[in-house]
Amino acid sequence: RIVTCAYLTFFFDSSILPFAETRPFPYTTLNSTGTTSLKAITATSLTTKTGGTTQLNGNVTTSGNQTYNDKVNGGDLTLDAGSSNITFADTGTFGNLTLNSTGTTSLKAITATSLTTNTGGTTQLNGNVTTSGNQTYNDKVNGGDLTLDAGSSNITFADTGTFGNLTLNSTGTTSLKAITATSLTTNTGGTTQLNGNVKTTGNQTYNDTVNIANNPILTGNGITFNNTVNGNSNLTANSGTGKISFSSKVGNTTPLGNVSLTGNEIDFSDNVKGTGSLTLQPFTDNKNITISAAANNTADLNLTTTAIGFLQDGFSSINI
Repeated sequence: RIVTCAYLTFFFDSSILPFAETRPFPYTTLNSTGTTSLKAITATSLTTKTGGTTQLNGNVTTSGNQTYNDKVNGGDLTLDAGSSNITFADTGTFGNLTLNSTGTTSLKAITATSLTTNTGGTTQLNGNVTTSGNQTYNDKVNGGDLTLDAGSSNITFADTGTFGNLTLNSTGTTSLKAITATSLTTNTGGTTQLNGNVKTTGNQTYNDTVNIANNPILTGNGITFNNTVNGNSNLTANSGTGKISFSSKVGNTTPLGNVSLTGNEIDFSDNVKGTGSLTLQPFTDNKNITISAAANNTADLNLTTTAIGFLQDGFSSINI
């Protein structure tokens, strides 16, 4: 049994509004401060009221906007809004969630088994996202201060991202294409794959292993690598007046190509290998460069003899 109606608004306060079968509805507004249960919906648009909960037990397909103003729960789902928008104004809990929109997909705070967005359009993250499986963002992503947690699974940004203070927690692989943020922090364990430039106004802190590709340029006010860095690619890092710090081996497994480091302090704690040129320079014009037994001159770019000793054979040239 299929029910077909046009321009519908349902009003149910503090009760249950169930749809147990597949139903096509143009321009549907569902008002309930109880629970609205939907099996599978095809509509021009879908809007739910604030308060209460929407239980999605099937896929939702619209040609217009999908706007969920209440809490939303569901299992394995695909929400498809075509070229229109998908908006979650409240929290959501799901199984494997796929969001297809070439408009704007706005998420407040999502807990799911996995999360996947399609190519085209923009995902606006207005709250943290926690998954036990993969998070895959195939479109552009914007957000404020956020924590994205994928446990032992992967986080993938296939397009550009713009954020506030961004924390990425994954003991799998975190893949970044091009990120602009206030700050960026990755957790220990797993690997960060840098496939594009990263620009921050604050610190960049990579606590996991880092692999580089596509000649990334890192720009921030302090750049810290607390684990190994590898990749058959050029690396350019500019920490401004802050510090560039490598706490482990660089290029030990896969030597880097050209390496250019600009900062008012540059620290190495282990061997550094590359096949191209190595350039070490201060950010501040006319800042002196000194080589000494200990880093005891904060007025200069002070390279210790120990740090110089970490520079391994293989570079075509070393420029200081």
